Amino acid sequence: MSILTGSPKERLIHECSALHLRLFFWTCPTNCDYVCQHIITDRRISREPPMLNPIVQYHGKWPFDRLLGMQEPASVLFSFFNLLAHHDGISKVRSKIPADYPMRGYYLWFGYVGWASWLFSMIFHTRDFDLTEKLDYYAAGASVFYGMFYTPIRVFRLDEDRPPVKATMLRLWTVTCVLFFLVKDAQQDIAGERLKA
Repeated sequence: MSILTGSPKERLIHECSALHLRLFFWTCPTNCDYVCQHIITDRRISREPPMLNPIVQYHGKWPFDRLLGMQEPASVLFSFFNLLAHHDGISKVRSKIPADYPMRGYYLWFGYVGWASWLFSMIFHTRDFDLTEKLDYYAAGASVFYGMFYTPIRVFRLDEDRPPVKATMLRLWTVTCVLFFLVKDAQQDIAGERLKA
């Protein structure tokens, strides 16, 4: 059968050399895996009698339709909008909060961590690899963690110099958070190794 006269799914199998797929590191085996997932999903959806749960996960992921090589284009778009919102927030902090305001640096870092989180989310949803998944999860965790670190500083105004006990409390809180993050990180690595074994 000619590639040009085959079904859309058959033609998709033969597009391994397409530039837009190669740019996002789609190889023939990964493209074949993607195509097979959609062939199976289409057959499950159109089956008579209908299945109770025709759409299933493959490798822990739902079978989204890719666009221009991006695995989850809607997630990429929404992550991009969140990144833009953080960029806008950082710009507003820079322009409207005086440089000598003690909390300004904390606000900016909150924006930078959030910005990085949405950037890594965009990368992960564009193309799912082990590295991009870890970057996404660690960045999202860092964003939540920084919010937990920053909130008591803001609520209890630990950024102020008076009384002197506040500076000590800020140091203790910072050390506690760093240790917590390191222990949590080590536990995740151990748990990940156990899952691989």
